[in-house]
Amino acid sequence: MSYISIIRFFYCVFFNIFIKTLENAYNKIKRYADLINKNVLISSTDLNGKITFVSDAFVATCGYSKDELLGQNHNIMKDTDTKKELYDDFWKTIASDNIYNGEIRNRKKDGSYFWVKTSVMPDYDEQGKKIGYTSIKENITD
Repeated sequence: MSYISIIRFFYCVFFNIFIKTLENAYNKIKRYADLINKNVLISSTDLNGKITFVSDAFVATCGYSKDELLGQNHNIMKDTDTKKELYDDFWKTIASDNIYNGEIRNRKKDGSYFWVKTSVMPDYDEQGKKIGYTSIKENITD
């Protein structure tokens, strides 16, 4: 067996081990992402509040379908009884690149309400430009 053949052999062995390691890591991350999608209320918007992503858990909680939510303004679920000052504080906080933490009452598609404990943070692109917001919520409805 020549020196080149030995190098090719070890290259193939190590390459296959590397690929298998990457596949295992990808599958583990995918399982975690699926678990989060099904159990954590997540929504993302552009800078104007237009919904760009919702998790399956969020859809199940609010009663709207993904198709009904995507492209709509997040205030589609706005509770009209919530004081304007809360929303002013909310937008002032996230517009200044800070994380908003609070409890908000939202309206479901059927008109009933649900309470969430929420954290909303800015999203940035690869160049560091703010492109929107992501909210992670916990349903705290009694």
